[in-house]
Amino acid sequence: MSELNVDRRFGQVINYYLDLAASGAHSPTGEPRTEKYLRTSRGLADSHIPGDVRQERFLGLDLQRLQHLLDEAAVRSEKAAVGLRRFLHDLDTFAAHIGLLPEPRTKELRLPGAWRRERLLDDRALGMAWTALIRCSDAGTLPSRISCLATLVSAATLQPIGSVLDLRRDWLTPVGWTRHDTGHQVYAPALARPWLELALDKGDRAHGEGGTLLVFPSAGKGAQPDLPISLETVHDMCKLALDDVAKPQDLAFTGLQRLRESGAGVFADRIAGPCAGAPDAAHVAILDAWTGQLEELRKSSEAKRWR
Repeated sequence: MSELNVDRRFGQVINYYLDLAASGAHSPTGEPRTEKYLRTSRGLADSHIPGDVRQERFLGLDLQRLQHLLDEAAVRSEKAAVGLRRFLHDLDTFAAHIGLLPEPRTKELRLPGAWRRERLLDDRALGMAWTALIRCSDAGTLPSRISCLATLVSAATLQPIGSVLDLRRDWLTPVGWTRHDTGHQVYAPALARPWLELALDKGDRAHGEGGTLLVFPSAGKGAQPDLPISLETVHDMCKLALDDVAKPQDLAFTGLQRLRESGAGVFADRIAGPCAGAPDAAHVAILDAWTGQLEELRKSSEAKRWR
């Protein structure tokens, strides 16, 4: 195969595939792909496959890296994640057909269950979930602990779980973090700050001290220090801790909805961001009060457990 050798970059394989798809070459039926398919596929690739990933060797991309692309798309749009998974599978099927791969790698790609629609929790479920997450954060495997710590931080700060998973160590400040890519400043209540420190410790245990730039890195078998723990892993680990009481995204969603129902929708939008500018006194007071409520619910949940 002279046109596409084993050292070709991801972006080159994408372009080669779409060019041939337009002509019908390598199609089982010999029919060219529709204009809509080509346009949609190009849009998905441009929107959800970053330039640095496109420069990587196509054959060097493992399943974990491809799953991360899918997780990132899922944070932004369920529809985009479904489309990207289909496109990546088409691309790998094409690569296997022309002999670049022995078989498609994408058969095991999973659509992240963590982006399923959020559920509003009542006080009982919220207290049970918060209690279970705190227990999980200090017991079990590294993937389990990192997943629960990320979910706790998401719940305490009312930030989307996907945004929390992207958190980098150099973004951290004494009272939260500032995203260097958007300027969004996040206040972390005092209750949440030890969890950030614990996550750094778990990351060091997984990859060696200073071995990762991420606060919540992947951990366990095949872990890569430059990839955050995946949404799918967080979903799976939290399912073990929370059972059917709640999903990882439900806690932050419930907090924001309660703010909106109380007439503080402006603050809910400001907290969830993205919005540059330091959190003001009202913002800080709201999040401190929210974590205080969670702690009261935890104490109530634990008291009922021992009655």
